[in-house]
Amino acid sequence: MAFAAERAPGLRCYADPGGNAYRAWGLKRGNAAQLFGPAVWVETAKASLKGEAISKVAGDPFQMPGTFGVSRDGTVRYAYYSLHAGDYPGERSLLRAVEALTEARRAVT
Repeated sequence: MAFAAERAPGLRCYADPGGNAYRAWGLKRGNAAQLFGPAVWVETAKASLKGEAISKVAGDPFQMPGTFGVSRDGTVRYAYYSLHAGDYPGERSLLRAVEALTEARRAVT
């Protein structure tokens, strides 16, 4: 959770070591191309150039990632299903999602 505290201060971020949420949200296990294909290597190279490094694997290394923003009332306000292991939403997209969640929260209170 240190990663979430560093990258998303003030937001609740959840982990799911058992994989139940991954299955519930329809996130699959990756195939060879999604895990080791050229697009993954390109993203790995980009991250390396920024000084980011691959760290110790935690959890299921074949689990495809996804990012979701859910309002307090349980409404999914943002859903991003990664196309490959190195595919994550951009910062602008995430900021817009957080802003939408914040606006939805204000509208409820």
